[in-house]
Amino acid sequence: MPSLLEAIEEKYGVGCCDFSGPPDPQEQLVSIFVPKLPPLVSVPQLLVLNDCDIDCAGSEEDLKKKCHTVRELDLAQNKLANWNEVFRILEHMPRIEFVNLSKNLLNGPVIAPPQTTCLKQLKSLVLNNTRLDWESVESLLKYVPALQELHLSLNDYRNVLIDTIDDDYCGMMITSDLDDLTLGDDDDDKPEELCQCKLIKTHQYQQQQQRLNNGNENNIINSDTILNSNTLCCNGTNKISGTELIPIGASTTTAGITRTDIQNIETTISKMTELKLPSATHVKDNSVASSYPGSSSMIACDKHNNVESYKRSDSTSSMYKKTEAHSGVRKLHFTGNPVQDWSEICRLGRVFPNLDTLVLANCPLKAVEAVPRPPSSNSDKSSNTTDDEDVAPPHEFFKNLAFLNLSSTKINTWDDVDRLAQFPNLKNLRVQNWPLWDKCDSTEYERRQLLIARLPYVQTLNGGVVTTEEREDAERAFIRYYMDKPESDRPARYNELIAKHGKLDPLVNIDLRPEKRVKITFTYGDICEVRSCDVYRTVIDLKMRLERIVGIPHNKMRLYYVDQDLRDHQGPEEMKYPHKRLYSYNIQSGDEIIIDQKR
Repeated sequence: MPSLLEAIEEKYGVGCCDFSGPPDPQEQLVSIFVPKLPPLVSVPQLLVLNDCDIDCAGSEEDLKKKCHTVRELDLAQNKLANWNEVFRILEHMPRIEFVNLSKNLLNGPVIAPPQTTCLKQLKSLVLNNTRLDWESVESLLKYVPALQELHLSLNDYRNVLIDTIDDDYCGMMITSDLDDLTLGDDDDDKPEELCQCKLIKTHQYQQQQQRLNNGNENNIINSDTILNSNTLCCNGTNKISGTELIPIGASTTTAGITRTDIQNIETTISKMTELKLPSATHVKDNSVASSYPGSSSMIACDKHNNVESYKRSDSTSSMYKKTEAHSGVRKLHFTGNPVQDWSEICRLGRVFPNLDTLVLANCPLKAVEAVPRPPSSNSDKSSNTTDDEDVAPPHEFFKNLAFLNLSSTKINTWDDVDRLAQFPNLKNLRVQNWPLWDKCDSTEYERRQLLIARLPYVQTLNGGVVTTEEREDAERAFIRYYMDKPESDRPARYNELIAKHGKLDPLVNIDLRPEKRVKITFTYGDICEVRSCDVYRTVIDLKMRLERIVGIPHNKMRLYYVDQDLRDHQGPEEMKYPHKRLYSYNIQSGDEIIIDQKR
């Protein structure tokens, strides 16, 4: 596979081969003059090398000479798999502002780049379909302080495993990866109480496993130098009522723990006691939350209340990564990642607090819902806080968001639209291909009106600018749409628009279409007969029907229309055009058609 330098030479001719030398005497040389530009001394500022199978940088000296002017680099769909090679490439591009590394399997750890690598001017980074893990994302953010636009689409992220807080947003949930976690048969009917010794034994097991994995067996304290299992048992004196905490991968292994470990455990139990955790129940899935600092892997689930929204999915406390907020990123593209919960998106809002553009198209988000407020924001509040104070609205971490793309998600209720209306700076919104639209009994134009009326601050909807006239028409149509519905079905926006426009009268249904059938007097000689006639018939069709009545062939027949109101002011009007419909003559009941035969 070629290096970056070889791909540059192949495409741009930089460093062409030297053709000087004695010619072959057997060859006949023909000299012609062809104007030709000399080989490029350096590559263009926009360097595009897609699908060139590049897997390494190449000669550093040559790259330094030829790539020092590059500002935008597109290396999508190559074979780069090592971040060291990426940094070696960028090291010789001091002016680089845009880098596209899409479709390179860069899923390895990100090691700090050399000090000579200058990424302080990098503003846009595209990492679509790279399968980059969150720890690598967190590491990269440290090295690109000027980053303004980040693309993380199609990376199969089911959860966002970086955040700016120590504890998980739910605070009270302490869980780990669950594969086959079940309670005993006796636990289904009556939850057990938590004994401190269970927690300590769990911590012993986790600490031993961690130390063994680190290859530091000397730090493991022997069981005869610490409290044994009998002295650790609290004999039921310190229990958390109604809660069962179960270690992952239960083991009878006895491992030593330090006094600091015990203090951490006691702190965790104290916090959990204050939180009054609900009773536990059977859990068997891959859903987890985060853990308190110093706690072991365990789970507390509510048997009677729905806590599904409080659980972190497909992650463990060891995978969870705390990171500093990156205030520079303004645009984030997160398309095509299988994230379902808005709480995961809120993590992105905390990590990137100044986002003004967020693209979540083709993500199976189920709702735009309120999420539990991070514990850090409630630490100073009294214990008498209400439920509303413990829950953050969905726009809590998106105060600067101006553009949001939620097309092709799984959002299915109008309540989610009302929550989007609460985003303070949201001006541009895309909400196409929702399941909600499939069950709405309205046209696309009517749906747009209902959306505009519910979103008072949105100025561009699904790519179309909302004019002042369109908004007023939409708001009035919204009032009339809900005025005949029960008050319980009316959204809060209805009362706001009533206060703005007042109570409106229902529109009168005016049908300007002509009557389908009218009674016409047909006159032929001395014969007069009143018949019902379909005004949507053509003149030739009427002649063919009259042919059977008067006995005159239709091609020998003439028809004259007499308007009953203009009979005295103008004479009969010959109906010359065979394919003209009768209603175009403004025929009404009581008018007359005279039948005559051609001579």
